[in-house]
Amino acid sequence: MTPYYIYKQKILKKGKGKIEREEEKKGKKRKGEKKRRKEKARLSKKTRKILLRKKKKKKKDKTLIIKAIIKERCRVDKSIEL
Repeated sequence: MTPYYIYKQKILKKGKGKIEREEEKKGKKRKGEKKRRKEKARLSKKTRKILLRKKKKKKKDKTLIIKAIIKERCRVDKSIEL
């Protein structure tokens, strides 16, 4: 156990004053806000990755379709020449 932890234990046993309780509430509130922000950022990052994947897949599908059309045109052109 760290000295700070032991010190906190003693304070808890003695009882807290009004100021300490208010400071503790503020600290908990800040921690909660920070946790919410982190969670929100993590979710937005996750959704952004998913959207990027979908966008890449869509782009890849379009390029495959275009390539298929070009191949088909080349085949048609070759058959006409012969």
